Parts: sequence; C-alpha cells; structure tokens
Amino acid sequence: MDFEMVFAAALLTDDILAAIHDLHAYSNGGGTSISRDKVRSIVDKYVAYDEKDFPYLRSDADWNAVVAYWRQTVADMEKASKGEVPIYK
Repeated sequence: MDFEMVFAAALLTDDILAAIHDLHAYSNGGGTSISRDKVRSIVDKYVAYDEKDFPYLRSDADWNAVVAYWRQTVADMEKASKGEVPIYK
C-alpha cells in the first residue's frame, strides 16, 4: 500500500488531528522506516494551518487521486474477502 495515499485518505474520513496522530504512531511503530522528515513532508502536502494553528485540508492537494486510490484499494479488499489476493503497488 502507498503509505502517503492511505494517510491522505484518512484525512478525508477522519478528524484531521486524529489522522496526523495515527500517522505519527504508525511511523514510530516497530518495523517501519519512515523518517520524521518524510512524515512532516506528507503532512505538509495535505494539511495547512490557519493563524490559530487549526488544521484544515489543503485545496491544492490532488484529492481526486487520493479518492481514486482509495476506491481501488477498497475494491481490492472486497476481492480479497472473496478469496482473491490483491496486489498493492
């Protein structure tokens, strides 16, 4: 799975701060090799902050690509539940 796209999809389906927290928790978990700089660049690509540091989704992010990726992932998971094995890129 594409780590960045999964995070971006979480932003659309979850509270922004919760999604950021999950991203940090995942990157700090065992077996991952995601640097703090990579995490920061992913967050900066999809999230901006107002003058009071309240996060909001960036309007210049490619949200259509995020939605398309997530739809394909869901379709793959549905195939997997029927006994087929999805191939993640």
